[in-house]
Amino acid sequence: MSDSIEQGLGPSFKLTGFVIDSFSLENEARHVENIDADMLLYHHQGNAEIIPPKKLIRIKLSVTAEYEGKTLGKIVTQTEFEIINFEIFINNEILNIPGELMSMLVGLAYSTTRGALIAKSEGTVLAKFPMPVVSPSRLIGIAP
Repeated sequence: MSDSIEQGLGPSFKLTGFVIDSFSLENEARHVENIDADMLLYHHQGNAEIIPPKKLIRIKLSVTAEYEGKTLGKIVTQTEFEIINFEIFINNEILNIPGELMSMLVGLAYSTTRGALIAKSEGTVLAKFPMPVVSPSRLIGIAP
């Protein structure tokens, strides 16, 4: 962990953008009524892009909902954060973003995506049984 963080000068960031790149909802999602919630699966993929000149971290998430092997819906989002004090993560010209910060940002991006999916799928099984709340560390391939 950086000396600046240990001295109490931790990261400061703000959400600068949230975009739904794509959203699809299959007709079956509207017509499934008697569902075994344990059989509704959400598959997650994601990555983080760090843009040092702009002090940005962009997190892209893709979530697909499946029931009994059929895709019910999919959402792809991008959540962008500006790291106000980005320079504290540069030591001898080497960028080192702490895992704790990435985990926090991924968690915020996931929660925002979860809410967007609930809103976009209102009145369907995807809103009735939303994406589970998960630890950001379980989202494979997101933290660098």
